[in-house]
Amino acid sequence: MTGPDARVRDLVAGGRITVEEGERLRLALRGTGGVPRIVRNPAEYLRPLHATLLAVAVVVASLAVSQLGVRFDGALDMHRVAGVPSWRTALLDQVVAVPLTACILWITSLVVRRQGRVQDFLVAVAVSRLPLVLVALWALVMLPAPAELMRQAVSGQVSIRVMIGAVSSLPFTVWKFVWLYRGFAMSAGMRGPRAGISFVVAVVVAEVLSKVALTALLR
Repeated sequence: MTGPDARVRDLVAGGRITVEEGERLRLALRGTGGVPRIVRNPAEYLRPLHATLLAVAVVVASLAVSQLGVRFDGALDMHRVAGVPSWRTALLDQVVAVPLTACILWITSLVVRRQGRVQDFLVAVAVSRLPLVLVALWALVMLPAPAELMRQAVSGQVSIRVMIGAVSSLPFTVWKFVWLYRGFAMSAGMRGPRAGISFVVAVVVAEVLSKVALTALLR
């Protein structure tokens, strides 16, 4: 998987074009003005090796954070749990969240565009989960234990801290979806409405199948 920045850097490093030519080509490939990096999935501008290393780091970080009392149970979900998930549960969560989701996005690309490499989708999906890891850490700081959170929800007396924690987590959720969509669109080589519709369908299917898979695997 190589985004515009990574491809241009390779051309410059190989001496095929000058630095100035590379900058002009990079802007032309990305469009005038470019897109802020916080919006772009890092797989778009990192070299393949670096993007792969980041993907591995995100998965490892997810496993580590799970041992603080967090489940990443599904293609999209994350929530605090009572106690600490077993390593088996944490590993199965990641297997379902990353490879299964990536395969569904890849198959969607093959059906719609008849192109795409599964390894590109694996990296894009794994990297897009970085905001989910960050919001998990934020939830550990801002939200009370699950039992207390349930008590407040049932009583209707939600604390200001919980409300602030819930609202402030929304940008992370949007951030994850943006990265996941951009990673899908780049890996599939799609743009516009077709990419958007294909992405929504694939994500819904991935979320449903991930829940079914985890239910079956954790019996």
